[in-house]
Amino acid sequence: MASFWLEFEQGGQVQQSSFESDSISIGRDRSSDFILDHPTVSRQHALIVHQGGGAFQLVVLSRGGLTAVDGQPVESTETDLYDGTGITLGKYTIRFRSHQAPPKPSGGSGLSEFSGLGSGVDGDTGSDLDEPDQDDDEEDEGPDIISWDEIAAASKEEEAAGEQAAAAKSNFERIREGKKKNKEGSNPAIIIVGLAGAAVMLFVALSAGGGDDGGVVQTQQRSVEEQEPVAISVSCIDRASCEQEAERNYQRALNFFEQQAIETGNLFQGYERLLITQAYLEEAGIHEIPPEMDQWHEKHDMAREKLDRKFQESRMRFHQANQRERYGEMRDILDELEAHFPERTARENRWARQQENDMKSKGIYPRTRN
Repeated sequence: MASFWLEFEQGGQVQQSSFESDSISIGRDRSSDFILDHPTVSRQHALIVHQGGGAFQLVVLSRGGLTAVDGQPVESTETDLYDGTGITLGKYTIRFRSHQAPPKPSGGSGLSEFSGLGSGVDGDTGSDLDEPDQDDDEEDEGPDIISWDEIAAASKEEEAAGEQAAAAKSNFERIREGKKKNKEGSNPAIIIVGLAGAAVMLFVALSAGGGDDGGVVQTQQRSVEEQEPVAISVSCIDRASCEQEAERNYQRALNFFEQQAIETGNLFQGYERLLITQAYLEEAGIHEIPPEMDQWHEKHDMAREKLDRKFQESRMRFHQANQRERYGEMRDILDELEAHFPERTARENRWARQQENDMKSKGIYPRTRN
């Protein structure tokens, strides 16, 4: 079982929330294991997942909210965490700590202070995170800078598009909703005046997409999202045969899409055929999709979005089931993933099989079905 804690500032002092778990959820929803209740944080914003050994990852579930690691916008769904890594989620910054995690690489950037956390401390077992004063935000914003309201609106748009509230029942200490607003005598220094400018610039960079590096801490092992969607290898005799194969696979892709409701794996099969079509075209020396394949881009983007959403939802359900030790449910989710991504070289299929092997190595994989 992994052991780690999250540090945050309250009342001018660093507080801790400790966890003994292989995964926790972070978000605005009340069912989250670590709650950050502010419109700039998505209901299901992120997971912290123990990958085995000393490896921890931040799994980002939010598409609209601001997410950064050590002051740099996160451009991949999964980012490795080191002991002392600063995590910015919306308006808040927390610090990940674990004796099991490796130290941060030398030269890595880091936030010297916690940002956006209030100063109130509740006398009960939990701690309250107070919202940063809105007046301070307005003073920091220039005419051309994205406001916190716009960041919050991006999170709301994401939720309106289909984000579901986490259903897991928390077994861990929770940080409860801050009750105090417009407190008299609030110390602006605790608000971290620089956050409004710095964090919104991170949001701008994140929205723009950034470069390939994006300033994210480099990791030795590529995250799932950075891997190739599926292994594609084609060969043909000449240009004419390559074009013929491309057309044939394009038509097969359209057929799979028409029948995606009939069989679970047809959506992925159609997506894979589109990639094969593109590979044959490139083999023929054609590097742009020809006009006669006018549905290629639309179908490709539609399929990729649905497949990504399916994978994201499945991982969330898997980690929630893991928290509740529902091993049969975990197995069923992995089986479901392999059915949706039937090609064994698909990154999602490989991820599911890796989780299955991990469960078997821990002796928690159910051998029988009810």
